[in-house]
Amino acid sequence: MDKPTIRIFGFRTTYHKKPGSAELVARDWVRYAPIHDINTVTEEIVAQLKPRDDWEEDPDKGLKAGYMGSLWSQIEAHYKAWKEGSEVPQSGIPLSAWAGVTAEQADVFRRSGIRTVEEVSTMTETQLGKVMLPGVRSIKSQAIEFLASRGNADTAAKVTALEEQNNALKAQLDEMASMIANMQKVDEDAPARRGPGRPRKPEMSEEAA
Repeated sequence: MDKPTIRIFGFRTTYHKKPGSAELVARDWVRYAPIHDINTVTEEIVAQLKPRDDWEEDPDKGLKAGYMGSLWSQIEAHYKAWKEGSEVPQSGIPLSAWAGVTAEQADVFRRSGIRTVEEVSTMTETQLGKVMLPGVRSIKSQAIEFLASRGNADTAAKVTALEEQNNALKAQLDEMASMIANMQKVDEDAPARRGPGRPRKPEMSEEAA
């Protein structure tokens, strides 16, 4: 398998929710093309391009390991440089995950030290003057509205979840009450039994007396 020689066109990050959770997980992508055909652009997840140790241990994957190693050796330095200039924020909603700005607008914000929707919504007058974007005040207003609607949605979801928990608990209590009532009814319908103690003496006949 020939070792690739590529040209890298750029990187981007997308964000995806974990199954069953509102937490966002970052996923980095790289766009590249073979140097002999730069119109054939490929976009792949960066993590899937990093060579793995088990490839070298498997003879059937030896060629793939060599190919991927060569590919990664050309991508790695560019990827590290890109990551240093586009660190994922520690908290908040990344601008890359917000439809309120384009990728180009997000880059302008990041160059001004603003990386999240929350930071856009709280920009000061000084920051507004430094972000060289038309309509930056409108973007700030959109960020405020977006966060407010998101907060309302989260509250509604929490209320719904609490109602579901209460309904489930009520159903369990009703079932337990029904079981107790049935057990009491069985006890009431059962014939009375002699309690523990000395056995009753047999009655003597008149002749024996």
